[in-house]
Amino acid sequence: MDEQAVRSMRVTPRPIVGVSILIAYAAIFTIGFLASGISYDEVSDTTGNIIKAVVVPVGLGAAVLLAVTHFLGWWRPVFRDEDRTPRWTLLIPASMAVAILAGLVTADWGGFASSYLVWLLIGTMAVGIAEETLFRGLLLASLRGAMSEVGVWFWTSLAFGLLHGLNILFGQGAVATLRQIVVAFVLGSVLYASRRATGTLVVPIVLHGLWDFATFLQSGAASTTAQGVQGITAYVTVILFIVAVVKRTLFPKAPTETRQLSTA
Repeated sequence: MDEQAVRSMRVTPRPIVGVSILIAYAAIFTIGFLASGISYDEVSDTTGNIIKAVVVPVGLGAAVLLAVTHFLGWWRPVFRDEDRTPRWTLLIPASMAVAILAGLVTADWGGFASSYLVWLLIGTMAVGIAEETLFRGLLLASLRGAMSEVGVWFWTSLAFGLLHGLNILFGQGAVATLRQIVVAFVLGSVLYASRRATGTLVVPIVLHGLWDFATFLQSGAASTTAQGVQGITAYVTVILFIVAVVKRTLFPKAPTETRQLSTA
């Protein structure tokens, strides 16, 4: 990291900083969602529900996280990786993109009002911005230097999964919530790999937002073909990630500049 970027940092990256931000975001989102008065299972029912339960609370959370990033002076460590993984790992975000495309191509677009689609896209992209800035950005930058890159992957992905446990407070069933925690851990791992492969947080943000968008579109009259293609490509993506972990290509030592900053 160049000297100018280092000087722009107002706070040295440490785990306590990232954990504190995570707790604050969880509180903001929980209060905002509960204030909407909408049950989790009813979020996608109407345009109004999406605005109240997703766009407003998540959009507010995203704005706060970006403001915090600016205040800390962490734009570069949050949004960029100096050391990219080998080129073949680009297959991981590419596979996820194929799964998203399958969901979008086979969606029943005629079954949704244009206003619904616009607000749904705004809401899901807000989710992508907020959750990626938080987990694969601020928390990741905070943990680097305090642990190995394997630990950074594991704890950021686990925290991402556990955040979805809040959905039980919003009316989702216990079994469904537990399943979602596991799925979110896996998805978080893939998004982490996507950041490492591309060297930028922008790719995980876009993939995350579009993944949620395609998932919402398929939650109604989803086609068997779309679900099948999405399932196959999702498995391929996870297998690629596992191969990358086994080969340890995703987990070299944490970037030197981050380690030095964290131990200064």
